[in-house]
Amino acid sequence: MNSTNRTLMKIVGLIACTGLILAGCTASNTDETSTATASLTVAGSLGGAQAKPGHQKIGTQAVTYTDYSVRCTTLTGTPKAGTGTVNADGSFSLTIDVGSSESVPIGCFVIATVSSSIAATFAFDSGSSGIGASGNGETSKSGSLSAGAGETLNFGTITFDPDKGTATVSTASITRAGTSHETVTGTWTDPTGQWTMTCKTDSGVLDDDACPQEGMEPFDIYLHQMEATDASAVVHKGLSVWENATSYAACGSTEDLDAELPSGWSAVDATLNADFTIDAIPAASSVSVPSWGGSGTCGVNPTTVTTCDQVTNVQSWGNGTITYSDADCQAMCVAESLWNTSGSCRARYYINFSYTQGAGLSPGDIATEVASFNGTTGTTTNGYITRSTSPEVRYAIGELTVNGNFGTMLSSQTQTMHFCQWNENNGGCTDRTCVATENVKMDINQTSATAAEVEVVISWALDVTNSDAACSQQVSGNYLYEEMNRTNKFQLSAVKQ
Repeated sequence: MNSTNRTLMKIVGLIACTGLILAGCTASNTDETSTATASLTVAGSLGGAQAKPGHQKIGTQAVTYTDYSVRCTTLTGTPKAGTGTVNADGSFSLTIDVGSSESVPIGCFVIATVSSSIAATFAFDSGSSGIGASGNGETSKSGSLSAGAGETLNFGTITFDPDKGTATVSTASITRAGTSHETVTGTWTDPTGQWTMTCKTDSGVLDDDACPQEGMEPFDIYLHQMEATDASAVVHKGLSVWENATSYAACGSTEDLDAELPSGWSAVDATLNADFTIDAIPAASSVSVPSWGGSGTCGVNPTTVTTCDQVTNVQSWGNGTITYSDADCQAMCVAESLWNTSGSCRARYYINFSYTQGAGLSPGDIATEVASFNGTTGTTTNGYITRSTSPEVRYAIGELTVNGNFGTMLSSQTQTMHFCQWNENNGGCTDRTCVATENVKMDINQTSATAAEVEVVISWALDVTNSDAACSQQVSGNYLYEEMNRTNKFQLSAVKQ
């Protein structure tokens, strides 16, 4: 299991557990909807989708708009939802029975009809920069907007990107008819601090919400609100989600915020610009050999060899040109075990296996490559190991949009990952490059300064256009298969400690 899997589990505050299986998420097509005056109507048209092959779980047929439906839910203590089918031209319409509520926040999703899984999360784009949208044309997006009974929302044309798992709505294109409900009543309180989260399992939870198998007991997360000013001196709020307060302190009580801000922006609290104090790569003597042996451990039996410094090339492994030295094997053991090392401020590490299979290597080169890891640049000389700039214990950071007592944060990060597909007849392995986007949405409905209802949506979407075909196939070595194009959605009750 790789850190990809761990993010999915730990974003809701769970300590990583090998083999943890999350309960499946399905979308209902039997929502309680109504056409009475208490209903809210949502309409729009999906656009921009390309005919791409789907994930193995969906099939290999080219997708079309009619392969999907759109589902919107109220983000309240007792959610209400509505689902509308998508027509061949991308258009859809749905209604939600919002009762007598004057104004409620809502979030929407694109649902893959065949698998009933969430294919994309709606993002509402103001077109402006924001915290967490630091460059490359990125803009700040919100995961929800407010609406109410007797209102019709039309999102216009929605940019649907199956490769990134996003459906982007330009807020400038939204039209409202009937009774407008753009503002939620209530007052927002800075949530900074450690919170105890409890997964909801009562009848108010819709059937597309689930609890992790080991998430039934309360767990902690640390929320941190920050502020930054843009080039026009307008103050913006941001929110980060951490494993706990101890992890935040271990990483230096900072956000490395200048790396998350657009050009010309500045942190209100300059101390948040400090670099993280991320743990260094541990010594081989303190790293356990992977339980599965690992593709880089040179045939070692992990029942007799327990730490990477004990590894020797017992089976004379190589890449067809050279035989790896014992030091090479130990270095590869460390590289492949990085995801499972312990530490106070852990990072994510990505391995490019093509380096070990490349031509021109000499025995001992891999050991030298791993030893070249630079804590400043976060990569080895030839890119065999690359470290994320953000610590693994910080799950997400993004612009915080506040409306009354309701806040929403949407984080999106595209990453390039690798796995090594085994070749037959002990012919080594072939590096596979996979490009995926992680989307994290957190909605917080504060019921008081110390209590809230929270929805968390986590998804990984595989960019099939820019990834090797094997990334979407259940082949040997593909630890990403079960996680790609999968979304988990949780309803939580939160109490501040």
